[in-house]
Amino acid sequence: MNDSLTLQPEHAGSQAVTLDDIAARCGVGRTTVHRALHGAPEVNEQTATRIIAVAAEMGYDPALHDMARRMAKRRFGKTELTGVVGFYFPMHLYALNYFHRLFTGIMEAVVEEHYELLIIPDADKMDSLSPSATRGNVDAIITLSSPWVFQQTLLKLRATPGFGTRPVVSLFNPMPGCAQVRCDDFAGGKASAGHLLDLGHRHLLHFHRSRLDENNQVSVQRVEGYLSAYRERGLDPGPLLHDADLRRVTRGDAIAEPLLAALRAHPEITAILTPNDLSAIGAWRTLRENGWRVPEDISIIGHDDTDPFLNDHQQNLLTSVSVPLEALGREVACLAIRMARERLATHEPIILPVSLSVRASTAPAPR
Repeated sequence: MNDSLTLQPEHAGSQAVTLDDIAARCGVGRTTVHRALHGAPEVNEQTATRIIAVAAEMGYDPALHDMARRMAKRRFGKTELTGVVGFYFPMHLYALNYFHRLFTGIMEAVVEEHYELLIIPDADKMDSLSPSATRGNVDAIITLSSPWVFQQTLLKLRATPGFGTRPVVSLFNPMPGCAQVRCDDFAGGKASAGHLLDLGHRHLLHFHRSRLDENNQVSVQRVEGYLSAYRERGLDPGPLLHDADLRRVTRGDAIAEPLLAALRAHPEITAILTPNDLSAIGAWRTLRENGWRVPEDISIIGHDDTDPFLNDHQQNLLTSVSVPLEALGREVACLAIRMARERLATHEPIILPVSLSVRASTAPAPR
């Protein structure tokens, strides 16, 4: 089959160079050209060197040839790995340390597996489709997007012949038809609340996003962990565990208004469980500006352990749940690639452990 029948080069008026073209110029067979360009030992060194030089001189683009071969096989219901993984992620996370650590782990795994990564920012759109994905140019997709954002995208991807049943792996939140890699948020919530309860605190404040938490299993699991910590100590969380609505968890200053409102309504609160370190730092600054001392009056626990709150000696003061973000990134990339290579349709959820890093932002409850 002549590859140029299926693909045209970007340069107007020129025909894509094929293996047949190179074979005709070199006076050898097409198979010999293919073997030489792929370093096969069957072709002697002198012939291989000449073929490679001619291919370069003619402007042969192996990417076009590989794409043509994949398109031809697809016509007969066959697929071939492309060596590319797509990564959907929300744009509002891009500048955060949280994202950088996840991305580092993903990239390390992709490089080790000799794969490439296609970045697909979803910008919180419900219908963002990547042409590369719909044309069959990715073997699998990793998504960090929220289920309520990505679910419609996934349904549309599944309906395209170019993507179909290829694997999708979700980071953190479960989604129908997707594998999942997450950390143990239940254990993180239980450890953080348990630490405060063991210090004598009883009235704790946590934050949620009421519109989204129904679908956000990260938040659901953390709250279940808080409740479990109370119950294990023989305490009824009903009158003791308070909550406040936090609409923007990626902006530390967004916590100020709901925090102050909660403390005015419930002055008995002596400790705060925040959704991430940025929110914890924002809470600390808000408390300090309004006359509260941390941890003498109110203790604070962050989550993720990504953003330190430093003292004059550059020591991190913030107690936080440490999440192995680099390991999560590596795990999700390795799983996506393994599922693509082994043609796996499903996989059991992979759950990584977390730990509580106790520092100076928590102390015994005030008397």
